[in-house]
Amino acid sequence: MKRFLTIFLAATLFFQAILPASALFSDVPRNHDFFSDVHYLEKLGIATGGKFRPDDTISQAEFSEWLLKNSGFWNDRYEPKTKRRFKDVPLAKNIYAPYIYYLVDLGIIEEPGPGRQTEFDPGRYITRINALKWLFALEGVHVPLVFEESEYQATDLRSRSPNARFIHKAIEIGILDPGETKPYHKLTRAEAARFLRRLEEYVPSIRINVLPSIQSNVVNEPEFDIFTSTWDKIFSNYLNRDELNKDELIYSAIQGLVKELDDDNSDFSRPTQESILKTLEGQVEGIGAVMQYLDEQVVVVTPLVGSPAALAGIRPNDVVIKVDDYDVSKGTFEEAILRIRGTKGTSVRLTVLREGEELVFTIVRDKILVSSVQFRRTEDNYGILELRDFGVNADTDFINAIRDFEANPVHGLVIDLRNNPGGFLDKAVNIAGHFLANGEPVVTIKYHNRNEDLRAAGRHELRGLPVAILINKGSASASEILAGALQDYGIAKVVGEQSYGKGTVQEVSEFQDGSVLKLTVAEWFTPNGNKIEGIGITPDVKISRTDREIVEGIDPQLDRALRELRGQ
Repeated sequence: MKRFLTIFLAATLFFQAILPASALFSDVPRNHDFFSDVHYLEKLGIATGGKFRPDDTISQAEFSEWLLKNSGFWNDRYEPKTKRRFKDVPLAKNIYAPYIYYLVDLGIIEEPGPGRQTEFDPGRYITRINALKWLFALEGVHVPLVFEESEYQATDLRSRSPNARFIHKAIEIGILDPGETKPYHKLTRAEAARFLRRLEEYVPSIRINVLPSIQSNVVNEPEFDIFTSTWDKIFSNYLNRDELNKDELIYSAIQGLVKELDDDNSDFSRPTQESILKTLEGQVEGIGAVMQYLDEQVVVVTPLVGSPAALAGIRPNDVVIKVDDYDVSKGTFEEAILRIRGTKGTSVRLTVLREGEELVFTIVRDKILVSSVQFRRTEDNYGILELRDFGVNADTDFINAIRDFEANPVHGLVIDLRNNPGGFLDKAVNIAGHFLANGEPVVTIKYHNRNEDLRAAGRHELRGLPVAILINKGSASASEILAGALQDYGIAKVVGEQSYGKGTVQEVSEFQDGSVLKLTVAEWFTPNGNKIEGIGITPDVKISRTDREIVEGIDPQLDRALRELRGQ
């Protein structure tokens, strides 16, 4: 999933009229093969000057700057989150350092440190294949591990090469032309311009002209003139203009923009709020519940297994109406979440509405260290694998849990996805690869302009193992992807309750100031084309579990799943 910014806003807006395109580079005339590519960078202000030097190689450092500016990141004063530094990239003395270290913070360039490289060699050339890897990683382009060899169109790299999938993807989306691709050749400046322009056509982004060097189509809209005029009038004529906080006004404008989408799954979080990315990384202190703003209500999607919220008795679909004495209907979703979150050891009182009844819970906050997978065996050697989320380590934890299956096989496996709120899409696809044959579609992603199948890639070593999957109304998103795929292929019998029905894909973009935009960009369907959004996965065997049974540790759903595996 793409995790980089698509809109860049400076702390203070300087709205500029669109200026005419600057003079063309003298060494890239209009009949030049790369004229449109170079002109693209020139229009954005990424490349300026009298000569472009199209045939010169581009360095790693300069490509990092072009790459990020093409995606909207223009911050020469970026303060890296990582405290480690390359010996040859001093932050204060290298003009490319902010861009290099931002790619380090994003995980695209490996962080320097013990046992790893300590020098970056910023002046070194970048190869075509490495440029493609950086590009795909930054823009969130999914590159499947497996593809149809009959569709492979590169003539100078074997289809079984580890890098073939990147070349195949680049040809598929039009960055490279079929035939000779020269993956290990040095990338020229003209070729870099083409890579960026062609990818922009495949993954379009939105840019707002907040600095003189950033150009945008948005400011051409007549309504945008109204916005800028209103802004100017407020700061020129408003009675209490000296008391205004420009940053807060900007964030409010962005929140209004996102709210107008009328999409409960899209939202914007200010820098003071906890990043959704940290939730997926298990770095949050609080009560341990996933919540959503639905029909202007704060609704519990699910409490995390073993969390303070779950232990206190919070359940999926509980509607939060008060946080301590604060009436959540009087404020925003973000305000409610901020009040619910807090440091370890402090308590919060939640009043929830459950099936028409008001219930009050006092919950002591704790550090939420989510372990994605818990595994145990029954006395008769059936495996029970609780998959609690699809966080950054979910697929690795899954592999560790099943590591001894070859030496000590189980008779069958129950995968417990109850109250699993989802997480990273690729983790669900990776786990499905342990059951599905290479190349089999796991999920179809439908964007506004294209469809994309995410296919299984892995050992499929669990194919043929009897499997049952447990779901309930707290199973959402990536949980439904995995359950839906294994159900469609007849690999697993699904037991429990109708799942949540979260069938849209959100792009999470974290900005350099710590604010986060979560935007719905696609909808997914099961391999058989079944829609999930608002519907959910329908169990093969429907069976519920009452609150009393949960409190007393009675689990009729698990019991039924085991009976299905045992053939009883």
